[in-house]
Amino acid sequence: MGAAPALEPDVPLPQSRRDIWELKVARRALVKDKTWPKNRLQTPTLASTLKQANARLTLILRKLIELANTLIKTDREWARKAA
Repeated sequence: MGAAPALEPDVPLPQSRRDIWELKVARRALVKDKTWPKNRLQTPTLASTLKQANARLTLILRKLIELANTLIKTDREWARKAA
């Protein structure tokens, strides 16, 4: 049998980095969630359905803006990329 290499344990990410990662995952989910109302608005349907799609799209966009602001406050590097 061969000798096992002397492996060093991985250093866990600091809490701030994990928080940023979690915020980015939430942002990706919201961006994906945005496609249904956008597609729904492109097809002519009932007024009530269009109203619901508009309301959903507005809510998602508000959440995306709020999330982006949180990311910018949390990570200075993200703020430099956003500017």
